[in-house]
Amino acid sequence: MGKILEKTLILLEDGFEEIEALGTYDVLRRGGIEAQLVSVKENLRVRSSRGVTVEAVDILGNGSRFMDYDVLIIPGGNAYEKLSENENVLNFIRAFNERNKLIASICAGPVVLEKAGILKGRTGTCYPGFDNYLSYDRMEINPVCIDGNLITSRGPATTIYFALTILEAMGRAAEAAIIRDDMLVGYMEYNIRHEEHNLTRDDVELIKEAQRTIVTYFESGAHTSTEATGVRGGSGKIYTAVNLVNTRGDSISAEQAAISGAIAGGETAITTVVTVKGQSGRRMVMPDGIARQTIYDVSPDAMVLVKVPAGVRKMRIKDLLPQELY
Repeated sequence: MGKILEKTLILLEDGFEEIEALGTYDVLRRGGIEAQLVSVKENLRVRSSRGVTVEAVDILGNGSRFMDYDVLIIPGGNAYEKLSENENVLNFIRAFNERNKLIASICAGPVVLEKAGILKGRTGTCYPGFDNYLSYDRMEINPVCIDGNLITSRGPATTIYFALTILEAMGRAAEAAIIRDDMLVGYMEYNIRHEEHNLTRDDVELIKEAQRTIVTYFESGAHTSTEATGVRGGSGKIYTAVNLVNTRGDSISAEQAAISGAIAGGETAITTVVTVKGQSGRRMVMPDGIARQTIYDVSPDAMVLVKVPAGVRKMRIKDLLPQELY
């Protein structure tokens, strides 16, 4: 999108899916986003698909008061039926799309986008079975799909990934990485796919090199970075790099920088990756979704060193990213 986006509205109609609407709202708020719950009814009180009543902060009306917002989110649930018949909602979606503003929808929500006529020729995803009602040029089965200004996702279980992707698309990749760690997303992924491999002496050396890099960077007085990554190329050589965040909030991940350095150094593959965080580098973190996709694209058989309850282990990148991200 090219800039940091700030204002987001989540449309609510009776029958909305609680997890998808409120879970997304929660993650965006954690990321410092001005997210607002907006009712499409004539009153603020909206009842969810399972009987939870939520009071929105505003009413959409014809949408004209919300055209200065940056992001529009449409959750799923049975609400999609009423939303699809609401001309104010459909016209608002069309106007938002014409301005190339970010539109995100999950589960059955894309049916509303279909009714607004903005899905033809696009790539996206939705809850299984609803693809029969959509005119996507290409239907994906990945948890989250990005196509230009459009973000779509599968359903309740993919809500956190959906919300984190929105946060990243809004220029808050650093915040998304922190929230991902704080919400134990990496921890859960480890416990779901927990094939472990014991560390070797080379792995320990790689960790130490990454730690030396972040310590040296902090000592230099340039504190716009918080993480360092070490990658071992197929030749056995180690390459390290730090993440970089500029004054606008744009960022380059440490993983991508280190991998780029390895490729520039003549490596055709990488074998192992580790990322550490903080001034001492003692905190080991899981690469975020985009970084893991980069690792996988470069070397599908690469190993990633991760912190688990029992200590440090290494896992196959293909187990941390079983499907392509986009």
